[in-house]
Amino acid sequence: MKYLSSELSRFSSQIKYATENYNLHDLKLTDFAQVLISGLGGSGIAGKIVKGYFQNKFLLPIDVISDYVLPAYVNERTLVIVSSYSGNTEESLAMYEDARAKNCTIIVLSTGGKLVEWAKRDKVLIYFAESEFPPRMALGYSLTYLFLIFFELLQELDNVNFLDLVNTLSDFNSFKKRAKLLADFFTETIKQKFVLIVDTLYEPVAIRFAQQIN
Repeated sequence: MKYLSSELSRFSSQIKYATENYNLHDLKLTDFAQVLISGLGGSGIAGKIVKGYFQNKFLLPIDVISDYVLPAYVNERTLVIVSSYSGNTEESLAMYEDARAKNCTIIVLSTGGKLVEWAKRDKVLIYFAESEFPPRMALGYSLTYLFLIFFELLQELDNVNFLDLVNTLSDFNSFKKRAKLLADFFTETIKQKFVLIVDTLYEPVAIRFAQQIN
């Protein structure tokens, strides 16, 4: 696997970076009627994972949009989180403009590009990621930031401790061995068709797994 021993070994450092660089957004759940996460690829998968985790804990509807436009119900009581690692994804830029035109509250997750330029211009809150990873290998940033944003909305941020997770994932060797076994298995059976059966909560994880194997 191309990224097995380099980018993947630094997944825990992405979580640590996001945790250490998180700033309070000071937004209240009662200010909104719904929360939308806009993103494609790894950013979209992060949104789907977070939606699955919070859907039974959150009193507001959560949706993940991977398109050029936002749903018609979006208005000034919508929190829109625009996530684009490069900051130049066409769909994400279009959704940012749409959210701004509809007077939504916006939060941006990115490394730079036009998205950060526009967010700075509009004085929108930005959570930065480091720019040294291929976008598909930067899941740790968007996933961590999204969890922190949602926990703060629920006023449960004081109960969250990502350092234990960072310490667990820092022992990369054990994960590397298991990943190598999986990689070898699919390398030898690559011409076969596989069906993943999961529940709703783990559907985005299964999608991510299939994408990485592909």
